[in-house]
Amino acid sequence: MFAANKTQDERITTCRKCKFYKKKSKTCGTPIVGNKVTYRKKEHKLCGCFVDIKSRLRFAQCPLGKWSGENNITELEYKELKKLLSYTVSEVTREQNREIAILHRKYLYSNAKPSSCRSCVVKNINDLHKIIEQYEQ
Repeated sequence: MFAANKTQDERITTCRKCKFYKKKSKTCGTPIVGNKVTYRKKEHKLCGCFVDIKSRLRFAQCPLGKWSGENNITELEYKELKKLLSYTVSEVTREQNREIAILHRKYLYSNAKPSSCRSCVVKNINDLHKIIEQYEQ
């Protein structure tokens, strides 16, 4: 559940260098509620987290993409995940939707459930693609 000490230190260092980091409250944007900002020509919602706490969580991610969660998957899991996602290019079956939600919960410690919401399913798929990308690096 907790990130390695080295990872925590790297995350905190990254956050402290960020222009949206609030030194006084040690938060990512406005404490607790966050706020909307423009970063790299895109609008993002900052999380409002207390960086010292969030940086410790293995699955946590920066809302601006400056750092991501640790996803320790095996080679077999990687191959299975890659295979599943290769079948979900244009359409997702009910069984694939269920499997995507299960894997999202497993690797990202989320509360994802199978959904009929297209954008929710796409988000879950994109999150899983990031895990593959991290594994391949």
